[in-house]
Amino acid sequence: MCEFCSKHKRKKWFLDPDNYSEKMLENKRRMNILQKLAGFGLDYELRDTAEAVRWTKHPLTKDVAKHIINKIASSTHSGQVITLQDALEIIDLSDNHVLFACGCRRLTNNKEKMCCLNFGPMRDINMGVRPKEKMEEVDRYEAKLRLEEWHRQGLFSEVIYAVPPFPLALCNCDAKYCLPVKYRFMYDLRFGLLKGHEIARVDSKRCVGCKECISRCQFGAMFLSPDENKVVIDPTKCFGCGLCSDVCKKNAISMINRQDVPGGKDRW
Repeated sequence: MCEFCSKHKRKKWFLDPDNYSEKMLENKRRMNILQKLAGFGLDYELRDTAEAVRWTKHPLTKDVAKHIINKIASSTHSGQVITLQDALEIIDLSDNHVLFACGCRRLTNNKEKMCCLNFGPMRDINMGVRPKEKMEEVDRYEAKLRLEEWHRQGLFSEVIYAVPPFPLALCNCDAKYCLPVKYRFMYDLRFGLLKGHEIARVDSKRCVGCKECISRCQFGAMFLSPDENKVVIDPTKCFGCGLCSDVCKKNAISMINRQDVPGGKDRW
């Protein structure tokens, strides 16, 4: 299990109903972070992080910078990749679902997309901080429909936390725009985006080598074996989003526990 699950004694920290309770808001540090993230505060957070990660490229500061940024992110605000199935369960555990424009797309000057699904206190906090910010309230049924549609579009889901183990949002993005993905791959910041609890596995007997799953992989974990014309998955690269398994018409891909996979175990 990941660090958060080990620390908070739950197989999947984001599926623990207690982590969605009002009691979690008694933490002053957590509330300060939620207030800072409200409205366009997230844009400033992403911008400031982008400035800070540059120090990880400097020969004299890279090791110290990585250590400090990872430590801060692990204890304050970041996220973890999850499957669509887990995202749908989160909707049942949470309330006050609202959609906001994706901050990553906004900062990269891309077309606005209302795919940042917040819940819990974020609706009321945002209304108090920036009442004119574009926001769309949705019920549980609509929230699930949106998640399924984004998944069909090829967007992976990540659950966002504020002082773990408190989940506050489901971001749905792709690697082209997702800044946490860029922090992880370009600057080697593991806590920029944690890998998920599952890893995709291919049943070679069912796989016909159509490569449709490869086109869905956001993390470069899949390739076609030229000798067997079968898809192969690198467990060290798989983030466990499940985008590949959902499009396989032969049901050749399943999601299994990361800790049961050699090469994937403890690689978060």
